[in-house]
Amino acid sequence: MDGSKHDCYSEVGYPKEVKENCLTMYVNGNGFRGIERITKVNHNTVIRWVRQVGIELSNHKETYSIPDVAQLDELQTFVGKKNS
Repeated sequence: MDGSKHDCYSEVGYPKEVKENCLTMYVNGNGFRGIERITKVNHNTVIRWVRQVGIELSNHKETYSIPDVAQLDELQTFVGKKNS
């Protein structure tokens, strides 16, 4: 060896699927420590991911449009008089 240091860089961290799973769990109402218990990902890491996504969403340009067609899935109501 000539004494020079050869640095090999690799991506450090969790796979994309783990991050997406944790964020999905958060959106579905799981708490940070609950997510940590299930996934073994530190709750501070999950908090950081949620903050990052929040910043990305707040910087995202909102473009809303009214759809031409909408669909309702079997919306039914019943109004009647109870006979006693």
